Amino acid sequence: MTEFVERLALGDRVGAVARTRELLDEGFSRADVRELIARAQHEVGRLWQSNTWTVAQEHIATGISESVLLAVGTSGDAAGDRGHVLVVCADGEWHLLPARLLAEELDDAGFRVTFAGGSMPAEHLVGTVRQLGPDVVAVSCTLSLNLAGAARTVAAVHAAGRPVLVGGAAFGTDQQRAAAVGADAWASDVAAATAIVERWVEEPPEREPPTRRDRAEADRLYREEARLVEDAYHRLSARFPDLSRYSEWQVDRTREDLAYHLRYLASAALVGDDGVYLEMLPWLRELLTSRGVGARAVDVTVEVLREVAAAESLPETQRILARA
Repeated sequence: MTEFVERLALGDRVGAVARTRELLDEGFSRADVRELIARAQHEVGRLWQSNTWTVAQEHIATGISESVLLAVGTSGDAAGDRGHVLVVCADGEWHLLPARLLAEELDDAGFRVTFAGGSMPAEHLVGTVRQLGPDVVAVSCTLSLNLAGAARTVAAVHAAGRPVLVGGAAFGTDQQRAAAVGADAWASDVAAATAIVERWVEEPPEREPPTRRDRAEADRLYREEARLVEDAYHRLSARFPDLSRYSEWQVDRTREDLAYHLRYLASAALVGDDGVYLEMLPWLRELLTSRGVGARAVDVTVEVLREVAAAESLPETQRILARA
């Protein structure tokens, strides 16, 4: 893996593709190559998180990994005949590589796979599913702030009368969040997803009644995000007058950060899992510390958002922020 990451660091697409082709010639399987790419991407994420790599380096590396996957990831044989799977990213989700890795795994397993790319708009998905007629739709979601988009995607697939399987880091380590967004099943990794697809192609699952939760507060957080961000920003400005000297870019980034907090909170309320928000905070503290920003910035943001939640009578949000 080290050699592969070094090629990513150099932006060496040709070398990365050549090396993985050599691995195939040496007897490694395409699944082995996919595992190499997945492990390398985890390392790329760690390097960005620790501020060792820039966003540009991370984007270049991800682009090369996708090129490698396309170059060596498929057999080139005729389309599989074991069934048809549509692989999509949840509405709002732009992390394509996990979904692409699943698509290649399913291709190797003999399925006909249609890969729909990033952020499939839910309003267009119903017609697409009806037109293509897949046996199964697999939905990938990496960031838990996009769980509302995942819920919209799942609803669209069901409206088209097809079963839906979900997976990705956004869904955590068990099926709770998947059930909350209405999915028929959750897979912990590509092997588990492939096994579920194999069963469903032979015998489609019976549709279970979706988990019903009170979505009023989550819906309000999504619907009124812009106004809540402005309230939080003004409260933050009152605590830190230096914000008045921020550039337009800095102001926009501060508002954007506040919006991200609110989306994580909305997702937590949507699926009934405080961990959606609470698990993000250590990651954010580490990210900011690596960039010379004190972790206290996170604590102050939480305090300001608690004030907003109290003023707006958002009890679930207040409770989560109190735990934070």
